[in-house]
Amino acid sequence: MDENEVKELNERLDRIERLLSNDILNDCKKMSTHIDFVERIYEYIKYPLFYITNKFKYLSSKETIPIEHVTHQTQSTDET
Repeated sequence: MDENEVKELNERLDRIERLLSNDILNDCKKMSTHIDFVERIYEYIKYPLFYITNKFKYLSSKETIPIEHVTHQTQSTDET
């Protein structure tokens, strides 16, 4: 390796080091802040969200089961 190649490699390493120490670290900090924010919001809304979801499931199952049940009962009484 000649001196120019070593110099070029050193410049590349310096550029990589600057990228890592400035841009990437700053972006990681921003992402970490965003993740913390999302986790806080999720903790705040997860129980109300589960409640609403479970209510929909309950209401949905309540509407479909009796209809099927009534249909089956009607069919079974007609047959006897």
